[in-house]
Amino acid sequence: MNREKDRDISILEYFNVLQSEFIYFELRSKIYPSAKDKDYFRKVMEFKEQKIKDISQKNNLISIFDSEHKLADFRTNFFNEFGNPKRLGKRDWYFYYKLEADFSYMGEGCKLKKYDMDEKKAVIQLMTGEMVQVKLDDISRIL
Repeated sequence: MNREKDRDISILEYFNVLQSEFIYFELRSKIYPSAKDKDYFRKVMEFKEQKIKDISQKNNLISIFDSEHKLADFRTNFFNEFGNPKRLGKRDWYFYYKLEADFSYMGEGCKLKKYDMDEKKAVIQLMTGEMVQVKLDDISRIL
């Protein structure tokens, strides 16, 4: 039985997937509190960065490491207009919406006090100390 990896996607598709995954692991390295997790995510990022650069060089392609415009395009596909990820795993959402984490609301810093993913609502504490209920889309994690 041959156990070699078999890819059903083209090099170009693989190149784009790697770049998307790099952004995903970059976010994970920022939101997970464990040093062990952060180290793992950074190692994955290093591997993906090297693969991206290799494919880019061999095929004369512009990557997220060569162009701010290309990086902005990939980030636009990953984050919504409010600056929140469009999709994450369940555990990732837990760490993204970590209680007491710093968030931005209407241009001001605040602390997340409570949230409900089903109702898409959160309670935040403004710097004035005031508690406010907001939609999850109205706040974004300060990374």
